[in-house]
Amino acid sequence: MPRQPLFVPVVPDQKQNALYRNASSGRAPARASLQGAFDRLPNPDGNFVKDFQTTGFSARIWELYLAAYVNSIGISLDQPHERPDFLLSKGSQKVWLEATTANATEGAPVPAMPATPSNWQQGNAFAIKLGSALFSKLNKRYWELPHVAGMPLVIALADFHDSDPFRATSGPLTRYLYGTHLQVTSQAGERIQGTTHPIATIRTGRKTIPAHFFSHPDSEHISAVLFSNAGTIAKFDRMAYDPVIYPDMRMLRWGYAFDSDLAAVAPEPFAYMVGDAPETWGQEAIVFHNPHARHPVPTTFFEGALQLIWRNDGLLHNRVDFHPLVSLTETYIGTPAHMARLEPELRSRAMKLVLGLHERRPAMEAAILKEHHDWTPD
Repeated sequence: MPRQPLFVPVVPDQKQNALYRNASSGRAPARASLQGAFDRLPNPDGNFVKDFQTTGFSARIWELYLAAYVNSIGISLDQPHERPDFLLSKGSQKVWLEATTANATEGAPVPAMPATPSNWQQGNAFAIKLGSALFSKLNKRYWELPHVAGMPLVIALADFHDSDPFRATSGPLTRYLYGTHLQVTSQAGERIQGTTHPIATIRTGRKTIPAHFFSHPDSEHISAVLFSNAGTIAKFDRMAYDPVIYPDMRMLRWGYAFDSDLAAVAPEPFAYMVGDAPETWGQEAIVFHNPHARHPVPTTFFEGALQLIWRNDGLLHNRVDFHPLVSLTETYIGTPAHMARLEPELRSRAMKLVLGLHERRPAMEAAILKEHHDWTPD
């Protein structure tokens, strides 16, 4: 049964979130898929629509993404208690899922950084943001609730602290969760080899936090961390897009994806017209399994996601066909006739983008290798 419409304003214009206002016009596929995800929520709280339209937009769209994802892989979603957010059921397996986001801190000073911060320094700043969100949830001690005790508990984490459209990748989070850094020692063109270093702390500017979240007291109650940088309007647009239903719209997606080549240091460029390639809700999702979990989650539970498992002093992962790391979706709107004329130009642009990104790949690999070779523990 349809619920309260997400895109009928319940607050004055001046109180609406800018991202909500943007989604309210010209994003017809996203509006339809967002409403569909909301309608499938069993028991959303009474402030959901107001939050979605104001200060809680990012948190609420993340919940809708999670609902769409688990529904797409045949997981039943219930909301029998106020917290954690969701009870997931797949066959006889039940898992609690608590959603959280890392957000910009209003009025807080930006940590001091060098004028030209390295990728490590930028990654550390990102990890500190995510670490703060995780510790906040850890301190809630959900496992002490009678209905949670003895069951797997997963924290679903997304980052909204930075408005950069190239949303953050999972590398810094990996280093933070497992407290290790793989320093690549091989050269360009060689099969990747490296040395694993333990990391005790994560530091940026004057702020330092302890690393290795999965080794902290009480973290054994967190079965896994699910992360995705795709809980966005663009994702909902792409997933609902059909050129027949929306002839006045075209979308071009481009970015970088995981490269399974054992000698690849830089990610693989890609570009395509939305609608030409299959896309799943879990395509960008990663499940970081806690090696110390009291109640582990089976690696088969969150289908379609990249699974990271710590085993024998190293990280293992499952094979996935296509795992975008970062991407940008360009949206074009006009008359159906104009879109039909524009489409060949966009296809040509997609080819040029991939060629251009490939041309820059050797320089990117050289820069990545230099940073790895120059890296020293704090």
